[in-house]
Amino acid sequence: MDLYKHSPLEHPISIRLLTLLPGEYGTAVSCRITEYDRASILPYEALSCVWEDPESPQHILISESLTQAAKRFFVTRNIYDALQRLREVSTPRILWIDAVCIGQENTEEKGHQVAHMGKIYRQATCVIVWLGEDYGLSATKALLRGGRPIEVYIVLTLDRLP
Repeated sequence: MDLYKHSPLEHPISIRLLTLLPGEYGTAVSCRITEYDRASILPYEALSCVWEDPESPQHILISESLTQAAKRFFVTRNIYDALQRLREVSTPRILWIDAVCIGQENTEEKGHQVAHMGKIYRQATCVIVWLGEDYGLSATKALLRGGRPIEVYIVLTLDRLP
């Protein structure tokens, strides 16, 4: 099976959105990636994952249209786990994930997209922060002080992002 490569963005104010296709947990992750002008964008959720070394990459299947054959695209284990958990059984889910939706191999595109990440996050209907599959247990252990849990809050101030 061929590897997926991002097509160049047609417009500088465009972004790619990933449609996470429905499926059962544990089955292959299939997606469609589409370019959208930010002025006419669909509602989407932004997924922010903990970056990690790509030591055990997993692949997802991506196509750019209903008629195009899916191609393999390698992602970190953390992104793969997030997609497995976030995928609905019967409904597609539209996501923006920087490591997948930005052509990481295109330095010019990457620089332009990163400069607009604040707007991309602000336009999202929801920002999902994925810490990892096993983060809950290790975080719980790390946060116990003298046998008493402490509360943790994640606060995103999107208006301060560049």
